[in-house]
Amino acid sequence: MGARSILAFALSLVAVPGAIGQINPAQQKSTMDKVRNLHLPYVAGPVPVYYSAGFEVRALKYQKAIIACQRWYDQQVGKHVDLTLAVLNKADWEKTTPVAYPMPHNVGVYRSLPPPGVVLPARFEDFPNTADFSDDPELLVENIAYHELGHVYAHFIDMETDDPFLAENQGE
Repeated sequence: MGARSILAFALSLVAVPGAIGQINPAQQKSTMDKVRNLHLPYVAGPVPVYYSAGFEVRALKYQKAIIACQRWYDQQVGKHVDLTLAVLNKADWEKTTPVAYPMPHNVGVYRSLPPPGVVLPARFEDFPNTADFSDDPELLVENIAYHELGHVYAHFIDMETDDPFLAENQGE
């Protein structure tokens, strides 16, 4: 086997498996696109909300809180950011996001595909040791949602950082 053949063979061993794992960016879907594709119940508003069946009351409560928080951020930073809220049960969560249930998080900013949004668990009571955190898991989720919204605004006012410690403090 000549040097060219060996080189070609070696490149094929590296390139072909690498190409198999590649995803065409045009084919990738954002978390919020995946949520929309589930055809979940939906309520329009300044912050539209998608929610898993059976969780309308909780979703509307979180939507109201996020709208108030969004208004506060708009006034503080002088910029409005459109976003979507998703309140998902474990089954719907696992179809839309790689983040472990029930960890609240933001999407559509930093290293994830737009549009921006906040994803909240329909049952934060499922979070390990929740009883140790608060007597009111819904209030705790609202507070975490405010924090996640802070990350979204940090992105849109160019305050993002690659330092995880600083990033989490910016969310506050």
